[in-house]
Amino acid sequence: MANKAIIYIFAAAGIAVLLFLCWFGYTAYKLFFWFGLEDRFVGTYRPVTEAISSYQQDNNSLPSDINVLVPKYISTIPKLKQVKSFKYNIIDPNDWELIAIVEAKGIKKEFIYRTTFNLTPDEQKRLWTGCHDWFVLLIQN
Repeated sequence: MANKAIIYIFAAAGIAVLLFLCWFGYTAYKLFFWFGLEDRFVGTYRPVTEAISSYQQDNNSLPSDINVLVPKYISTIPKLKQVKSFKYNIIDPNDWELIAIVEAKGIKKEFIYRTTFNLTPDEQKRLWTGCHDWFVLLIQN
């Protein structure tokens, strides 16, 4: 009878360890996935930030729309399938922002490139990380 109890204890411990390893593996996978997506996003959209800056230097003003940048400053406005919306906003005559909503693996994040580097109090609460001059914020579903 004692041997069966020991077997049950080891089986339960084995199942607990297996469940922990599955949880840990899935969590690590999601973190690595998002790290890669954040890096790919920044690499894809960095030319847009550079094009806006170049336009601003050449014209002493901001473009009224990012499509004005094509084709002189950038060949095309890039797209990633995970980007659900992408907006360009003029904050004041010298400052601007790009805001993208990115969704993957059931998680939504907001990527913000803002020349002022200021976040609102709500944005500060949702700040996930910074990634190459972009702020990455969590969006609650």
